[in-house]
Amino acid sequence: MSYRTQFGAIFLFVVLTLAMPGFAAIETNDPILKRLQALEENQARLESELQARDRRIASLENRLALTAADSNKLHSFSVISSEEKVASNQASVATTSDAKTNAAPAEDYWGRFQPGGGGYRIVNTPDGTVNFGAWTYVRYLNQKLLDKTYTDSFGREFKLDLRNDVQVNKVNLTFNGWFMNPDFRYLLYTWTSNTSQGEPAQVVVAGNLKYRIDKALDVGFGIDALPGTRSMAGTFPYFTKVDSRTMADEFFRPSYTTGVTAAGYLRDDLKYKAMLGNNLSQLGVNASRLDGQFSTFSGRIDWMPTTGEFGPNQGFGDFE
Repeated sequence: MSYRTQFGAIFLFVVLTLAMPGFAAIETNDPILKRLQALEENQARLESELQARDRRIASLENRLALTAADSNKLHSFSVISSEEKVASNQASVATTSDAKTNAAPAEDYWGRFQPGGGGYRIVNTPDGTVNFGAWTYVRYLNQKLLDKTYTDSFGREFKLDLRNDVQVNKVNLTFNGWFMNPDFRYLLYTWTSNTSQGEPAQVVVAGNLKYRIDKALDVGFGIDALPGTRSMAGTFPYFTKVDSRTMADEFFRPSYTTGVTAAGYLRDDLKYKAMLGNNLSQLGVNASRLDGQFSTFSGRIDWMPTTGEFGPNQGFGDFE
């Protein structure tokens, strides 16, 4: 190598050596190069995360890779477990039901008894209510130990028909409540006396409608009791459940008919009821047999200066 060539090589080496820090400074300080380096580092990180995810997926696939037989076994076990769970639930329900039957708390019941002939509340809505009531009793009558004949004051002898039977004596099914307005009330009932089922008037399906205009005026339409003796004051059809009315009451009292009623309180201890009806008694009387005069009138006034009440339905007897 000639002297000139050696000198040129040395000069080039010195120049490159001195220039390297400048190149490094350019590379470090250039924003574009910095961005490229950041992108490369981010890509490397994402590739590492993707590889790690692939490894986790492969591991899960290996763990969930069941054979067909294993899958069938798993399904069979699931069905058996479900059946056992259903049986367990049924046993639990039965046990709970038995417990409720033996001692159910009051809050588990639905509906409440309405005193004063209201019955049980079975419907309660903003548009109206329905109460249902039912009463009946069984009577056993045995007269076999009585004399078989009776002699009246004229010496005449009569043979007696001595009874020995059992009867569901009376049955009353009642629906009552209000509709659209609490002042607009209804009463619908079925009443029967089974001891006299052969009589045409002993099975009655009837009722009435009433509207309370004011405390002093309550207007009604339908079948009602003509106001008269105490037993006709307000218990209809909620009489004491046995035949407890006295002979005098039976003699003096009016009966039941279809008509228009007006009732109310003139003051807290003074009330009245008046009725204009078709007949003194319309039980068993067809409309074609009425006289068409609409002239039966009955009324009563009750003054109660002490307690101001006489039972939930102003009735007569120990029940009230």
